[in-house]
Amino acid sequence: MAFWNAPADDPNHTVNACRAILACLAANEALNKEFQREGWPPYDTRFGLHVGDAVVGNIGSSDRMNYTALGATINLASRLEGLNKNYGTRVLVSAAVRARAGHAFLFRSVDSIRPKGFADAIEVSELRGELAEATEADIAMCRRWDEVFASIAREGAAEATLVQLSSFVLDYPGDGIAQHHAQQFRNATQNKGQAA
Repeated sequence: MAFWNAPADDPNHTVNACRAILACLAANEALNKEFQREGWPPYDTRFGLHVGDAVVGNIGSSDRMNYTALGATINLASRLEGLNKNYGTRVLVSAAVRARAGHAFLFRSVDSIRPKGFADAIEVSELRGELAEATEADIAMCRRWDEVFASIAREGAAEATLVQLSSFVLDYPGDGIAQHHAQQFRNATQNKGQAA
């Protein structure tokens, strides 16, 4: 776990957190290249990032003290990290992170979740990289996916959504987010058919 903006103020803490995660991914890729040369299996890491209020400080007892952060913000970041498994992603962020760092980074929509203990649904996005370093193909893929995702979120356009989703999966067959939503869409369609 890592956190920014404590103990010293950091006005760019959200951007710095995103940059740190991208640096970790780059270091992980370099490490995996060495592992591959040695014949070892790859080591993959996943990240969850959220921004908000937290209790930060020395927490514990006189026997065992730790400078750490606690609270709903930290819990959500941890849940986002774990959700990467479901979507085949490496970095998931909350809408609050995307809103604060969207000017500097490329994101794409992933899902809307309602974690236990949260009253409202949380919009989840994938951090794809620095916007300044993104290729036209990366930007086009994210735009196209966000259109598909918007169609999924709308009610009542099942056939049009299925066409868009199927087309995206054909063009990007290894995309975990699209595969996840395609499976969810198929399950929902089958359940409707069985209920009728």
